[in-house]
Amino acid sequence: MIVLSFIGHFSVGLLTLLVLLIAYYKWSFLYWKKKNIPYIEPTIPFGNLMNMVTRKISRIEELTMLYNNLKAKGYKHCGIWQLAAPTYFVLDLDLLKNILIKDFDHFVDRGFYCNEKDDPIGCHLFAIEGDRWKKMRKQASTIFTATKLKGMFQILQECGNNMQNYIDNLIENGDQPVNMKDIASSFTADTVGSSTMGIKCRSFTDTDKNFMNHGRQALETDRKGQLRLLFGQFFPNLARKLGLRQIKREVSDFFYRVILDTVDKRKKNNVERNDFLQLLMNMKENSNSGPPLSTDDLVALSFGLFIGGFETSASSFTFCVYYLALHQDIQEKVREEVKRVTAKYNNEITYDCLSELTYMQQVFDETWRLNPPAHTVNRVCTKDYKVPGEDLVIEKGTQVLVTITGIHQDKEYYHNPKEFDPEHFNAENSKNRPPFAFIPFGAGPRICIGERFGKMSLKSAMALLLRRYRVTLAKRTLVPLKLCPTPFVPVAEGGVWVHFQKL
Repeated sequence: MIVLSFIGHFSVGLLTLLVLLIAYYKWSFLYWKKKNIPYIEPTIPFGNLMNMVTRKISRIEELTMLYNNLKAKGYKHCGIWQLAAPTYFVLDLDLLKNILIKDFDHFVDRGFYCNEKDDPIGCHLFAIEGDRWKKMRKQASTIFTATKLKGMFQILQECGNNMQNYIDNLIENGDQPVNMKDIASSFTADTVGSSTMGIKCRSFTDTDKNFMNHGRQALETDRKGQLRLLFGQFFPNLARKLGLRQIKREVSDFFYRVILDTVDKRKKNNVERNDFLQLLMNMKENSNSGPPLSTDDLVALSFGLFIGGFETSASSFTFCVYYLALHQDIQEKVREEVKRVTAKYNNEITYDCLSELTYMQQVFDETWRLNPPAHTVNRVCTKDYKVPGEDLVIEKGTQVLVTITGIHQDKEYYHNPKEFDPEHFNAENSKNRPPFAFIPFGAGPRICIGERFGKMSLKSAMALLLRRYRVTLAKRTLVPLKLCPTPFVPVAEGGVWVHFQKL
């Protein structure tokens, strides 16, 4: 009888909770109707999001489809729901410019979840908010000057030589197809790991690929991980009470150990190195540039720079090689530019020569147009905001969402928007296009802090690759590409398999 009574009480409690949850959803789903702006009818429990369990396409494609549907209706903005959370969805570029730059003080925060108590390594520049973000961003910006980037170029050259040796060995062992994503991930793990953490990752020779695999785990977002991300984003207080982590404990412990061991060895042996970690160590010891960094701050900043550059750069490198292998005429044009420019620098790839590779830059820009490293802009309104020219006030706490991919593939801004065409970024086309029609790294004060380092590393790697090899697609590569449905960063389903031919 006691067991039956318990089951009865539990069932009643569960039913009551379910009724209250449904009532909350229905109340929340009235929000945009009261605001008198266009909105999309939501459904319980995902709002306007696709079912996170059964989705067949990526969130990138989902939001692009939503953008196209709303743009066809002539909407400048629209109300949607992510789970039960009202979200302001922006299409108009002038509204976007106001949010990211002109009225940035109303939209300082990204609204991403972090838990400093249980998961301090996750409190990096990408996630932290308010005054803490402003102070740390100001300090971190000092490590990305042109002089300091130039000083790190030797790291890129060493990692590029390792990549070249690896590909040479592949060719010597027979013309077997190789997944370009594996090569790109090894290269970026080496470059970003070496520059941000001072670690020689040896990803091309380490059979366990320990460092690279932990980096991938830090960004893994399977269906369960996506739900965890959304729960933390929209119910942060409850998530913190539950001790929800965004970074797996094993991954967090690994990077904490690696970073602090490196710091201790440098201090003990009085060693200094020309990399981001050394600059962060100097900031920690010298508080003239702002409040002193704590040990947790140093680790989180270093880790944030790594995960911000590792998978995004690997994805960009992979997609760019795919497009060049698919379009041999464009590949040859880039190769000829590399030869012509490096001839002026004693046939060497130098820091200074990269700025003269203008057509290569067009190729990367076109790659980022179709597959931007960050496919959305996320903000949360930090104080009530009257939308210029509209009878609408965005209330404090409201989420703001922009699909970068949707804007990048809008036929209003690009002819043949689905086609790969570097001429989208020639001087004339770039001049005639609204600036906010191309924002692969975001825009405004929260633009990607490592953008310049990422461009430098990818251009140096591509110059080395094309000067030495011709790249062609293997038969097992899907054409056209299809994106995997779950990763946070765009990933080609089935991989990008290529052949290398030494020139």
